[in-house]
Amino acid sequence: MTPAILLQRTEILLFEQQLDRVLKLFQKKNTDCFSSLDEILTEMEDLLMSNLEENNIIKIVTLPPMRVAYNIAVGAAPEDEAMAPVLDWIKSSNLLGTARFFGGNVVPLPSHLGTPYGYGMCAAIPDGVDVPSHLKEMVMPGGLYAMFESSDDIGDSWKTLMRYLSKHSKYKSDRSRLCLEEHIRNDNPDGSGSKYYLNLFEPVKVK
Repeated sequence: MTPAILLQRTEILLFEQQLDRVLKLFQKKNTDCFSSLDEILTEMEDLLMSNLEENNIIKIVTLPPMRVAYNIAVGAAPEDEAMAPVLDWIKSSNLLGTARFFGGNVVPLPSHLGTPYGYGMCAAIPDGVDVPSHLKEMVMPGGLYAMFESSDDIGDSWKTLMRYLSKHSKYKSDRSRLCLEEHIRNDNPDGSGSKYYLNLFEPVKVK
């Protein structure tokens, strides 16, 4: 079973659990007890967020510091342009089997639809490997992250992750580090809609 199908089945299960808990909520409390529709929606969102946490769909993980080669592109949709030279070099250097690929928005950050923004793509590389001149090198600091496996709707997945963090009792976003999207190669892309699966990583720190 592919990760995409597994995620879809998990989302369906979570939705069924959410509906069941909402029905029980309405059975327990007469709707007249709620002061407004906003209060009902808030309780429903709390149920969804608790489902995500209980089923380990969103995890708090630690990424190690990583030496990476990276490339940055700016445009209306710069992801492929940022990725291509990094992926081509990794393939030609026979590093594809060990490299982890991470992307993320950089300055200029996205603002309005259709306006150019920056996107950086990097690949983790071992020590002793020389980085070619057309790519740059840095060490990503690593640390604590909230991780969420994205659906095909990346924007909605980020919103889900950030809503979860806004209600987390122990962790909050760490704005001193960049959020990341890990690109995991899909060896059977036909019918899946993408050559890559995405894991979303939002940097966090203890409240």
